[in-house]
Formats: sequence, C-alpha cells, structure tokens
Amino acid sequence: MTLTDGLTSVGNRRLLDQTLQTEWQRCGRGGQPLGVMMVDIDHFKAYNDTYGHQQGDAALVRVADLLQRCVQRSGEMVVRYGGEEFVVILPGSDWGDVSRVANMFAALLQQANLPHAASPVAKVLTVSIGIAAAIPTPADGPESLLASADAALYSAKSGGRNRIAHIPRGAVMSR
Repeated sequence: MTLTDGLTSVGNRRLLDQTLQTEWQRCGRGGQPLGVMMVDIDHFKAYNDTYGHQQGDAALVRVADLLQRCVQRSGEMVVRYGGEEFVVILPGSDWGDVSRVANMFAALLQQANLPHAASPVAKVLTVSIGIAAAIPTPADGPESLLASADAALYSAKSGGRNRIAHIPRGAVMSR
C-alpha cells in the first residue's frame, strides 16, 4: 500500500497515522515535545469553482511544496490529510518552534502571491493554521495532539481565516 499522496507527492493519511504514533512514542521516551500543524486552504471550493479543478490541483501541489520547504529536520514530515488539508509533524518542536514554522510557511505563501479572486478574505490564496505541541505521555495518545491542532484550526477559521491559532492543551471547543 502506498504512503504517498499521488497528486502532491507528500505523505498520505496512512503515513500520518504510522508516523504520528511512532513519533509520539519516541518523543515520549525521550521527554521531547512533539508539534503538529494542521493547515487548511481558505475557501478552496470557491477557488475550484472559479479557476477549475486543474488549477485547484496545481494550488494543492504549490501549497505542499511550500510546506516541504519549511520542514528541515530529521523526522519532520508533511502529509495531505484530505482534500485541501495538510498536517505537518514536527518532532522535537515546542509551541515556539511550531509557531515559527507556521509563520515561515505563511510568509512563503504570501510571497507566492497566488490569485484567489473568489475569496472574501483576500484576493490571494490564504490558509488557516491550527498548531499544537505537547510532551507525549502514556496517559494520552497522538490523537489527542491531532485533536488539539484540529480545535485550533477551527478557532482560526471561525476567527476570520488567514490566521494561525492554538488552543491550550486540555481546552475543549464545541463545534
């Protein structure tokens, strides 16, 4: 079975599940933090409706490429989570590290200046990013870290999109 997304050439959901579990255990044994970014392209359906699916595919590839430029250390990985969502796994990264990577990616995307005429947020392609980081413990599992990043992503989207957000660990957000 493949572990690579056919369109973007980054990891796929299967690789995410395997790697997140492995890194959770490894970082937990070493007492090291594990960071995660969840990235969602803002108003992507409107992008596809305006520019067509081929251009939408090209935008997904470009976003994946820009994310890849932000991962530089061993074990760091970009995966396509589904549709227009990506997850970045950052072993050994605390809140500050994850925030720096998220800001680096946001700056690269802004520099790319990809037009998005149908977006109510900006006239260029933007993303919402949820970040989370924790030192893994046996009491929790990697799904708790992913859930924290997802809650942060939801906060970024409900806060107006085109932003980076985090939720303090253990906080509960209702949808």
